[in-house]
Amino acid sequence: MGFTVSLLMDELAFAGDAAVRGEGTLAVLAGSGVALVAAAILVSLLARRERGREHRRDTGGRPPPPPRPARPPRNTRSRCWRRSRSSA
Repeated sequence: MGFTVSLLMDELAFAGDAAVRGEGTLAVLAGSGVALVAAAILVSLLARRERGREHRRDTGGRPPPPPRPARPPRNTRSRCWRRSRSSA
């Protein structure tokens, strides 16, 4: 609603000068674009903060466990060799 009213006020205030009216329209559009980007950044930051709160609430305030290291592949040949040597 504010966007439309701003454009209407621009039309009425600068009806006699087309160049100033065009600058006013451009200023209203630029201001709306800046407000859109600022709102998107703010919502993104608040959502990230809320997701962190939910995680802390779900885990009881504990940090998540560290990732487990990958296990090296098993060497089955050496196991069999040890068994056969120990049983002999």
